[in-house]
Amino acid sequence: MTGPKQLPPERQKLRDALRELRDQASGLSLSQQQLINRANRQLAEQGTDELRPQTVSGWFANGAVAQDFRQVWALIQVMVELSGRLPDDLNHPLWRSERRWWKERWEKAGSPAPRRASRREADEDCPYPGLRSFTKDEARWFFGRKALASLVKERLERSLIDHRPLVVVAPSGAGKSSLLQAGLLPDLEAGKLPGSRHWPQVLLTPTADPPAALAAKLAALTGAEEAELAAANPDELAALVRERLCLTPGGRVVLVVDQLEELFTLCPDERQRHRFVDALTGLTRGAVALGLYGLRADFYGSCADFPHLRDALAERQVIVSAMTDDEVRQAVTLPAEDSGLSLATGLVDIILRDLRGATGQGSGTYRAELLPRLAHALRVMWLNREGDTLTVAGYHASGGIDGAIASTAEDEFASLTTEPARNAARLLFLGLVRIGDNGEATRRRRTRDELVRDAADPQAVEDVLDRFIRARLLTQGAERKKGPVTIEVTHEALLWAWPQLRA
Repeated sequence: MTGPKQLPPERQKLRDALRELRDQASGLSLSQQQLINRANRQLAEQGTDELRPQTVSGWFANGAVAQDFRQVWALIQVMVELSGRLPDDLNHPLWRSERRWWKERWEKAGSPAPRRASRREADEDCPYPGLRSFTKDEARWFFGRKALASLVKERLERSLIDHRPLVVVAPSGAGKSSLLQAGLLPDLEAGKLPGSRHWPQVLLTPTADPPAALAAKLAALTGAEEAELAAANPDELAALVRERLCLTPGGRVVLVVDQLEELFTLCPDERQRHRFVDALTGLTRGAVALGLYGLRADFYGSCADFPHLRDALAERQVIVSAMTDDEVRQAVTLPAEDSGLSLATGLVDIILRDLRGATGQGSGTYRAELLPRLAHALRVMWLNREGDTLTVAGYHASGGIDGAIASTAEDEFASLTTEPARNAARLLFLGLVRIGDNGEATRRRRTRDELVRDAADPQAVEDVLDRFIRARLLTQGAERKKGPVTIEVTHEALLWAWPQLRA
């Protein structure tokens, strides 16, 4: 009879260090699952896959090595905070030292060296985000909108003078969120407007409770209490933020409110809507914030009852137009080149041909709703690449412009092998869609706990959620730092492209 397999020394060191940290944090009598839940809130904010109990048990029991350091670091942060070993400020130099110490042990324990993703692996090295928006951290791969970004920055200069917010208006799928996050925020951080290099940035969506969402973001920025910020009237709020941040007369907070339509689709309380808009008015009118809003075009009329929004739309809006041939070429080829990939001869011409065919016009520009379909096809094509080459065969295998989203969704749905699982998927997606008074379909954000709790088969819903999140058809996140994990359809293009949802 043989004894337990001896672990490599470096894996033993990592396992023992994790165990020691867990024991130091155990004074609060939190279970391992509670530690995991806290870590998963951080991972949800980062868009990183959540931890599973069996995964964490493997770390503590036999030194199994996490494939993604972000996952193990999230758990370490929770345990270190509970142990009281380091200051509350996560930007403190001691935290950076701690992170380096743990990452060194993780790497020595056998984590794979940095590499390009394998053919069928989806990871952070993919230069095409698929249905979700580009983030600020992915600005290096955001191409095709240079002229539009320049126009927005030109008009923002006027906003510095007259204190009006700017509204980026676009039909669903045109890319307004990517423009705001990957096109404009990095440019402002780089100083493309006078003084903007030094301006703090706040990015939020209204959620179902817009005043609370704004207060939470400003609290994280200023260190003030959320309750104090939420209770302040518009002028008091502006004064409090300016005082807390010690803003100079020309200083600003870059305040980006993306998906402004959530004010009407998720928030049912008219008073809360007005409180939120009044707070935005005070911040921009008081020269504390440079307001930059993103609005879906079919909610244009909903803004008419709010003078702050009505005035901005009348005086300072930018409409996101469809992309031209040259812009599409840039969006396809330049991210690949940045990642060291090559494109097969004729591939871009085939993509443009398919876009023209779907549009029904000879050349030039394309309907906005086709761009998410293109983005998803590019990501699946990347997964199907041959070595370092994006191929025509890989593009066709994705389903192309017309079929990529439906193909991915159908593949995931077909992999559900039991009827209860398929029924759980149908009911899950129905619960994530909202039909408006005029029949328009929009995404509905719900908490993961709510979806699981209300299900006839909770485990089936958990499995469906994990499967569609991995395929990037659903997105897992959190509305605020310590809030519940939320689930939503990644892009409304799925609502129209997948026949199962129209059946």
